[in-house]
Amino acid sequence: MSRPTFTILTILLQVLFVVIFAIFGEYGDDARPNHKRPNPGAAGINAVNIYYPMFQDVHVMIFLGIGLLLAFLRNHAYSSISYCFFAAAILCEWSTIINGVFWHIIEGGNDKFKIDLFSAINADFAAAVILISYCVVLGKISILQLLVMGVIELAVYVLNSWICFAKLGISDIGASITIHMFAAYFGLGVTRVLHSRDSEGNGKECSSYHNDVFCLVGTIFLWLYWPSFNACLTTDDVMRHRTVTNTYYSMLGACVMVFALSPMFRRDGKFNLSHVQNATLAGGVAIGTASNMIVQPWGSMLIGSIGGAMCTLGYVYLSPFLQKHCKMHDVCGVHNLHALPAFLSGIASAIASSLAAADEYGDATPSQQAGFQVAAMFVTIGISLLSGILTGFLIKLWIFEPMSTRQMFDDEDFWMVSKC
Repeated sequence: MSRPTFTILTILLQVLFVVIFAIFGEYGDDARPNHKRPNPGAAGINAVNIYYPMFQDVHVMIFLGIGLLLAFLRNHAYSSISYCFFAAAILCEWSTIINGVFWHIIEGGNDKFKIDLFSAINADFAAAVILISYCVVLGKISILQLLVMGVIELAVYVLNSWICFAKLGISDIGASITIHMFAAYFGLGVTRVLHSRDSEGNGKECSSYHNDVFCLVGTIFLWLYWPSFNACLTTDDVMRHRTVTNTYYSMLGACVMVFALSPMFRRDGKFNLSHVQNATLAGGVAIGTASNMIVQPWGSMLIGSIGGAMCTLGYVYLSPFLQKHCKMHDVCGVHNLHALPAFLSGIASAIASSLAAADEYGDATPSQQAGFQVAAMFVTIGISLLSGILTGFLIKLWIFEPMSTRQMFDDEDFWMVSKC
């Protein structure tokens, strides 16, 4: 099946991105020749020595972990993994541009934007937003729809982040509010518009033993590297240490709680692998916003345990409710893994902020900062849900090659599938 629209749009975007990089982009200071740096000869450690190991951890999460996590669909694994690969690559380029133009040129008043390791890290974070939203509509949208959705969503994500960080002044080092909550509700907005009775109960929306094994491997990759995701952009050694420690113990708490609760919801007492594949990761989201704050190790473990329990209960009770009564078919249970723990993370950060030292957040008092943390959650939900709905109406148009019911959750019409 020929797809000229996708090919033409992708090539045009790639050419446009190269031109923008050439006109408006330049190396950051740490990547420039010594004689071109603002302070040539100044002593200091290049940022790549400090941040590259954690950047690589995040890179593995985005380009491998998420793809494997989505490989559970029996007839859709090619698309699940490869579409994540493609979308992350092109949207990392787009993120570098839109973040650079917005923060360096418009906000910073510079003629060009800097391209360095920090822009690469932020690009990976932005790609995570789109891939999380893709999990909601996995198997139900074409690669062209994914591309258009990603380009729009990333622009709105940058706008929402600017409101949260620049205007509200929130602390969200692990991005549970600005990434996980935003991505979840954007995806839910899209899937609500794309809702079709034909897509529910589709016989192809099923897994297999071997697909679930791949998915579980993806879960463990993400679980292992999540401390780096939360701590990657911390600039203070003490704060980075605290962020890694808090995330580590939160992840442990979530994992233990999921295994404890999962058998309770079946009469035969068997574990549900979908709970393990997803809810074990809830600890990373649940602690994310507060991961650099002083919550104490026991507090991190408690937050992770609650997050794991919330996510598990969400799969049992909330997902069926959303699908039946709200017409939101959440294929991967993104609301359970990303939105619910993000709420917990925002509340935890508000409590931790209210207990902080009086001068911890500059001009804002601890109580004001707590209010900003809560306000950011509702601002994020409103912006993401509305923009997701509007984007859903757009990509539903025939020009963006929506899938037929027969094509959903199946690679047959989109890949050369081996028959051997």
